[in-house]
Amino acid sequence: MIEWADLSDLPGAAMVRRGIDERRQGGHSIDALLVSTMSARLAHYGFVVPVGDLPGDRDMALYTALEGRGGYRRYNAIRRELASFMSALAHRARRMGR
Repeated sequence: MIEWADLSDLPGAAMVRRGIDERRQGGHSIDALLVSTMSARLAHYGFVVPVGDLPGDRDMALYTALEGRGGYRRYNAIRRELASFMSALAHRARRMGR
């Protein structure tokens, strides 16, 4: 498993960490909803994101939560940031032989 200390320099790491921590406490914040959309991929790297109490379409829940806060533009921006994090995480994992 990759440790957070190894990831603090990755793009979006703070947002992802907040989201995972919030989901573990049952939160439904923007960050929590965002990481829930990638829960399976994050689990591949050892990061558990509980999704049990979330709607089945977590992308739509995230988009709905962003209404009135920049909506579509903000949704796309944070999705790109999460994609950058996931790409950098995959690269880091390969480099570390995991």
